[in-house]
Amino acid sequence: MTLTRCLVPLLTFVLLAGPAALAGTDSVDFGLLDDVQSIGEDAIDPRPADGEVLLLQFWASWCHSCGSLMWDMDDIATRYERVRYIAVSLDDDADAARAYIRKHKLYSKYSDRYFVDAGKTLASSLDIETVPSILVVSVAGDVRLRKSGHLNSSDLRDIVTAIDQTH
Repeated sequence: MTLTRCLVPLLTFVLLAGPAALAGTDSVDFGLLDDVQSIGEDAIDPRPADGEVLLLQFWASWCHSCGSLMWDMDDIATRYERVRYIAVSLDDDADAARAYIRKHKLYSKYSDRYFVDAGKTLASSLDIETVPSILVVSVAGDVRLRKSGHLNSSDLRDIVTAIDQTH
């Protein structure tokens, strides 16, 4: 009887709130973006400006698909004026991340948008455990979409749809 009394409210909560209720962090604390370090000489403020949607990519220098995915994120960010694309490395060694990204052809275009989260403060707050990981974040900081691992064309369409539906 006691177990039933505990489980019924929990199951009711999960059913009403949906799987996101137990899925970890559903919002970004933009203040934690102060903890990421710029890889380039110049850096934009990683926080989205008024009206911008944040397209946040977590990557690492040893992740080959992360570098390829940057081309897809470039394509999406180029199509939308209101998207702020930020790529955050989870490398423990900032020099390794810096060396990798400076060789990437997109570095000249986005040199101000590559960062390192060496302390993993931001990634930890968002329960990021895999690279690549992509988040679409609303102006209010709500995570509207989360994709991790090797992405396919369906995943990329989901990212575009999430951006279209995010205000």
